[in-house]
Amino acid sequence: IVSTYPGEGKSTVSKNFASLLASLGTKTLLMDCDLRNPGLSQGVAPRAEAGLLEVFLDGRSMSSVLVREPDSGLVMVPTVLRQGISHTSEILASPSMKKMLSAASEHFEYIIIDLPPLAPVVDVRAFANQLDAFLMVVEWGKTPRQTVRAAIANDRRFADKCLGILINKVDPKKQKTYEENYQKEYQNSKYIYQADE
Repeated sequence: IVSTYPGEGKSTVSKNFASLLASLGTKTLLMDCDLRNPGLSQGVAPRAEAGLLEVFLDGRSMSSVLVREPDSGLVMVPTVLRQGISHTSEILASPSMKKMLSAASEHFEYIIIDLPPLAPVVDVRAFANQLDAFLMVVEWGKTPRQTVRAAIANDRRFADKCLGILINKVDPKKQKTYEENYQKEYQNSKYIYQADE
């Protein structure tokens, strides 16, 4: 799950979607792969002492860093930052990451990955070949349409693997105004088909 900019709500969507899948009885793994700003881990597993980076940098087993959500049964691989890391795209694109995902896919039906935003860093582009599909989270009324179109169109992998766009942080009052105006325009349109009686 990816967004164009930080703050669009991709981490919240990732967590809620993964928890929903797990609560339906599917074996679901949630991974925080935003190695520069692991907001998902800070919100869900603030007391985690080890995570994805320790698996790569210290040779720990993935099973030793897993966090479980008791209510849903969701399993998570957090990211714990002790210092900034400059080569995050290399970690995500590494053969070790590919091997980790392959091993995880033998135990889990779904692997939901919270990715960094597209615009500020190259991490997602480096990681794209290892993923089956993307869901793009877009903040309603804030992220320009042209930016979203360009983000998908500029890389064929995104266009081919994008399942869809989830509009987040919708303002219900403004949405109602849009819907009312759209209905009026539609009803007044000269292109409305009128069936013969």
